[in-house]
Amino acid sequence: MKCYNPSMHRTFLVLFTFFVFIFLELNPAKLPWWVILNNESTIEEILKSLAGSTALILAVPITTLLAAWVALKKFTPIKPGFKRS
Repeated sequence: MKCYNPSMHRTFLVLFTFFVFIFLELNPAKLPWWVILNNESTIEEILKSLAGSTALILAVPITTLLAAWVALKKFTPIKPGFKRS
């Protein structure tokens, strides 16, 4: 079963379009786009967003794997004939 959510893609498209419009079209100083993108604060915010998104995306699978591992270690069934020491 393939999970596909087109509304999520539309949301990212709208956000990207908004970013382009605000930073490249509504540029009161009329700076070139490469100057805007090379600005320290712009790069800092882009990296913060990427790091936060990556952390949120990886948090669920890592937590699930950790919980499954702990559950298997803690609740391993005892085989018949096995004597605990």
